[in-house]
Amino acid sequence: GIGAVYVVGADGSGSRRVTPGGEVDDYLAAWAPNSKKIAFVRTAANAFGDIFVMNADGSGARAVARSSADETSVRWSPDGAKIAFMSDRGAHYEIYVASAGGGAARQVSRTPTAAHGPQWSPDGKTITLREMRIAAREPKWNVSVGSFWFDESTAQLVRAVYRLSMPIDILAAAKEESERAKTDTSAAAARRRRNGDADVPGWLRPIMSP
Repeated sequence: GIGAVYVVGADGSGSRRVTPGGEVDDYLAAWAPNSKKIAFVRTAANAFGDIFVMNADGSGARAVARSSADETSVRWSPDGAKIAFMSDRGAHYEIYVASAGGGAARQVSRTPTAAHGPQWSPDGKTITLREMRIAAREPKWNVSVGSFWFDESTAQLVRAVYRLSMPIDILAAAKEESERAKTDTSAAAARRRRNGDADVPGWLRPIMSP
């Protein structure tokens, strides 16, 4: 293990480790609203993450969400009674909610691709997700579309799911690339013609030679 949770003063002083590290990785820590508890993700060797809660001084650590799947991205409810998190217990990541005291987790999102970045509303009654969808103005085999999920509190990308905007027709793609190459007057195109690979489709060249 290489990860551990540290607590440090707002001015950067008094840093101290509050989880043991060693055989486990502890990360993605989040303070409870009353600052008395800390939720975090713990990953043991060759295992997926589980959600743990401990006292602010590191004592009393206990699992509140544990399964054979990966649990991550903890978010406390405003009243500190519940914890929202991501888990891939099903076909993909969805949002689950568990009591901060432990017990069975409840799935609260059902999406066709995946759900990420849970954020509680101020009253604790709803959970929102942030998703950015990328669509093609014109579907083409060489244009990707998909969705990106961001952690609203940090603006960090937490997951990306993408695919080609339309199925690829190998023969049509090769013909399209070949026609484009005939009218390409760039130095790179001239170099390819000298090397004898001008007829090789551009999308195929990277996997044919180093």
